Amino acid sequence: MPAPPSSTDDTAATVPRWALWVPVLFAVGIAVYFELPVEPPPPVAGLLALALGGALAAARLWPRGDLMFLALATILAGVLAAWLATWRVAAPVLAETGWHDIDGRVVDISRTGAGARLILDDVRLGTVPSAATPARVRVRVHRPPPGLRAGDRLHGRARLAPPPPPVMPGAFEFQRNAFLAGIGATGVMIGATGVMIGAPTRIAGAGAGWGTAIADLRARAAHRIADRLPGPVGGVAAALLVGQRGAIPPPVLDQIRAAGLAHLLAISGLHMGLVTGFVFFLLRAVMALLPPLALRWPIKKFAALGALAAAATYLALSGAAAPAERAFVMVTVALVAVVLDRVALSLRSLALAAVVVLALSPAALLGPSFQMSFAAAIALVALFEGPWTARLRRRGEGLSGLTAIARYGLMVAVSSLIAGLATAPFVAYHFHAVSGFWPICWRCR
Repeated sequence: MPAPPSSTDDTAATVPRWALWVPVLFAVGIAVYFELPVEPPPPVAGLLALALGGALAAARLWPRGDLMFLALATILAGVLAAWLATWRVAAPVLAETGWHDIDGRVVDISRTGAGARLILDDVRLGTVPSAATPARVRVRVHRPPPGLRAGDRLHGRARLAPPPPPVMPGAFEFQRNAFLAGIGATGVMIGATGVMIGAPTRIAGAGAGWGTAIADLRARAAHRIADRLPGPVGGVAAALLVGQRGAIPPPVLDQIRAAGLAHLLAISGLHMGLVTGFVFFLLRAVMALLPPLALRWPIKKFAALGALAAAATYLALSGAAAPAERAFVMVTVALVAVVLDRVALSLRSLALAAVVVLALSPAALLGPSFQMSFAAAIALVALFEGPWTARLRRRGEGLSGLTAIARYGLMVAVSSLIAGLATAPFVAYHFHAVSGFWPICWRCR
């Protein structure tokens, strides 16, 4: 009989499981910050940093209570991360609604039918002092100047208002999202004849920056897609390729929402997985056709690096929205695990991805996208790491024909059921609806 595991083995098996609680405790700290009734003054952040250092020192000096102090340090780190993220994007918000002479640089263009929705930075608002001028302004233009591109400067007249608060308690927090994006005012930009006053002046050279260049590429790609695929088809294609949904006609968008398929238009894990998976298997298949390369070099790792480059390109073209960033982090963790000969999908990799996502964007914790995606992923990985699934995989080895097809169908049905059960509480809270049959619909009215 094998010898029972020693205490050293028990410790080695226990410590990694404690690591799975790091994103949970980090999220608790973020939630504590966002639940504060007022913004804490800077001295409080200094005290929190001292408390964090004291907790880490106590964990080092007192081994018997190290887990308790590490847990406290993780919560404090979450509070500090949320505070720093908010402080980094803090910018003035317009005080009141009114008409302003506006001048700004276009940094993002989203076509909406015949018009466009623009985000301007380097803004000047008539008589508004520079200290009270928002860093960014989002305006809708009914008739944009021909040839408008990111990097142009626009001059005109606009009716601007502060970002609106939620329409009711628990509703969509546009005001908070606008603040985190640095947008301090929204409105409509018009001229005396319904056309913008003044011609755009291009800002050339490196001053435009990589962000402006990518925004210009996205806008031109969306325009090209609309030319080649007019109507709703082009609008959906632009939404899936470059993340711009403004060209989808409202009736079509309402039908997509009623069918429970609106989540497919938001670039997230599904789209990132399809892109990286296609590139990974294509590169590996092509390299496998070259015996000198396949027999001497780790082509699987090369394919993972190529897929990672494709994921980064798709992230940039999609606009790097929060769901896409989260999906990119998860894909990066999986592909780096392949390069390092580690398990690509495990609870540890999910925990690492969650910590990275929350550290980069603490406010993502409050949105349904983060909550639902990680709930489904954790439930599925926990299921397939469990003993029941392991036994089912062992029994399925060597199966063929109808038995293999039935086994595959069973696994798909169980996966859909588990993912639906895991996300149902978040769907009910955020959307006030629960799916009735998860393999068919995401939201059933």
